[in-house]
Amino acid sequence: MSKTIQVNLGKITHKSFGKENPLDVIYDGLKGNVAVSSESFLYHFKKVDLLEIADSRAIYGELYKSKLSSKHDVLVDKETLTYDPEIIDELFAVSKFVVFSDLSIAFTSASILI
Repeated sequence: MSKTIQVNLGKITHKSFGKENPLDVIYDGLKGNVAVSSESFLYHFKKVDLLEIADSRAIYGELYKSKLSSKHDVLVDKETLTYDPEIIDELFAVSKFVVFSDLSIAFTSASILI
């Protein structure tokens, strides 16, 4: 059984990165504990690395998307039927991406498979 993975393409069209190399600026912005959230989701980058590829460089990484949930009552003791509130933030999807030195981007369709 085979699985099809869709790859999307894009291009960064920022006009100026100052005197710095654009790939270095993007890499510095993606590495470490970088997270962005919306009302329902948290997005963060993992496994971000700068790769040397045949006289060129590229950034590889994974974008994690977690669904932010409200409090749920969770059964903590079956004998006393005690419930405690718990917030469940579950992994929703993972996309892999590559940013090439010409600032073009390729990223996979969202997938839970890591």
